[in-house]
Amino acid sequence: MQLLTDQILHDRYRVVSLMGAGGMGAVYRAYDPVLNRPVAVKQLQPDPLTGQTPEQIQQQFLREAQSLAALHHPNLPRVTDYFTDGNLHYLVMDFIEGKSLQELLLETSGGLPEAQVLDWADQLLSALDYIHRNRLIHRDIKPSNIRLTPDGRIFLVDFGLVKAFDQAHPNTISLIRGVGTPEYAPPEQYDTSSGHTDERSDIFSLGATLYHLLAGRAPTSVSTRMAEPARFQPPRAINADLSPEVERVILRAMELEHAKRFASAADMRQALQLARQGVEPETTMRLGAYTLPAHTALTLRTIILVGAVVSVAILLPLLIRRVDNTARPTATAAPHAMITLTQLSGLSTPEFVVIQNNGNTPGDLTGWYLESTVGPQTFNLPDGFVLAPGASVRIESYTGATHNPPVALLWSVDPIWRNAGDKAILRNKAGAAVATQCYGDACP
Repeated sequence: MQLLTDQILHDRYRVVSLMGAGGMGAVYRAYDPVLNRPVAVKQLQPDPLTGQTPEQIQQQFLREAQSLAALHHPNLPRVTDYFTDGNLHYLVMDFIEGKSLQELLLETSGGLPEAQVLDWADQLLSALDYIHRNRLIHRDIKPSNIRLTPDGRIFLVDFGLVKAFDQAHPNTISLIRGVGTPEYAPPEQYDTSSGHTDERSDIFSLGATLYHLLAGRAPTSVSTRMAEPARFQPPRAINADLSPEVERVILRAMELEHAKRFASAADMRQALQLARQGVEPETTMRLGAYTLPAHTALTLRTIILVGAVVSVAILLPLLIRRVDNTARPTATAAPHAMITLTQLSGLSTPEFVVIQNNGNTPGDLTGWYLESTVGPQTFNLPDGFVLAPGASVRIESYTGATHNPPVALLWSVDPIWRNAGDKAILRNKAGAAVATQCYGDACP
């Protein structure tokens, strides 16, 4: 039942306009005279044939209200009320001013500015890390469910497919199945036999969303990627201005095998923060609550730098005079792990890459991964995998490959390396390249 303009709900909320509608419900802008503010009212739609709402859908709607009411984060809307009117159920929450990122995409041709998208991604990953630590999964992250306020804050909205997640029982079944939107939903979300989604499902959807924002068009759906892998284009094939470091993070987030994705939103956030160090804002620089033009910001940085140099020039001679001639203690190197790739075989069976710790302390390789330059092939080191000082491990593939930890780990039963010049790249949990090895005689 569509609500009418100026209709009063629950003796309190006055309907202003319809904001959007879907198969399960509609969202209205309304006015709350008690608190003198706009609100968003979400209405659960009854079945159009029976006029009734199935019990499990009512439970899901109530759970959405309860889940959001327990959350307090600057990038999530608050739930302020829940009520029923006959067979209709309503959820009242903060009204988020601004536009959805889907609306912004429709207003522009091509991708959005990389530095701006990375700022939004940082806010979204902060929100995702928070809801995941509260054992919830969103399961429907996409541009139309992300709103941008006039002051530049991002909000993740519409928790209609929210699922409680118990890490002790990762196959927790949700009350109602929902597969999200094909371009952004991971493959495990299509499994109708049980609920295999976890935090990494949201990471896939956010990666697909960032792909769309930066490339200017949605990625190929997972069903197409699995049936016709060649149809999937990396985002830099569409937007050549995208930095390779950011593309690498997005592609890892969008791995079809969820075990190859980032283990957590915090890990992906750290990887993007490292990747964005080489991405400069296009036109502005933020300084506290103010936005300065880029040339002004540059001038300010120059003044600060010159002042620092002058201060050092004045103070350094004074400091030198105060240094006495007593013997200084000998510095001792702090213990550290030195992880490297020492060998990449190509002519043997099985093929293998050797990772070695040349340091003097154990190296925890949790979250580290190997990347092949032959297509989007990656190997994630197991969680909790520690390499002792002086120890090494073989990552094997192709005929005869074995899984015999900690001596050998299985990458794939298929060949990984094909041509002279192919490279193996070892990356840490933040995505930074730690070591490389080249295959064949044509290596530089």
